[in-house]
Amino acid sequence: MNRKTIFWSIYLILVGLLLLVKLLFNLHFGWFSAAFAILLLQSGIALIVWGCTNGKKSYRHEGGLHMFMSGTILPDPSDETVTVLFADARVELSAPLPPEMEISSIFANTVVQLPPSWSVRAECSVAFGNLQTPEGSVSGFGDRVILVGDGQQCRLRANAVFGQLVLHD
Repeated sequence: MNRKTIFWSIYLILVGLLLLVKLLFNLHFGWFSAAFAILLLQSGIALIVWGCTNGKKSYRHEGGLHMFMSGTILPDPSDETVTVLFADARVELSAPLPPEMEISSIFANTVVQLPPSWSVRAECSVAFGNLQTPEGSVSGFGDRVILVGDGQQCRLRANAVFGQLVLHD
């Protein structure tokens, strides 16, 4: 998702919430002041979300939790867990991989680039999201086990909750 799509999505959600509050509580206010308030709220959210990247497009981060960012994640080979939350990220895995690894995409769009010459057994789980693999895709709810590549093996648990996770070999 690009910034324009996110901007309009948040704007429409806020307008819908405003209409719901007006109807439920029978409030009377001017639409111009309401639109201005929504624009201020959305600008604040945008500053929080896009201001946290500090212009960095690629970085290493310990701890495995990546929130409110847009860019490339280069996890340390010893990291066994990568969680992407409210973000638009590309996770580039490099050899050597740990024997077991977990990648979760929660309210996020995450692309995982698997290292060449590695065989990955991916146990994929989706809840209110979308998972795309070289073997096909799973939308909504579902589980799938896939095997990608034919080299050294790693077990990957991939989870997509209210988000999208794409596995590339």
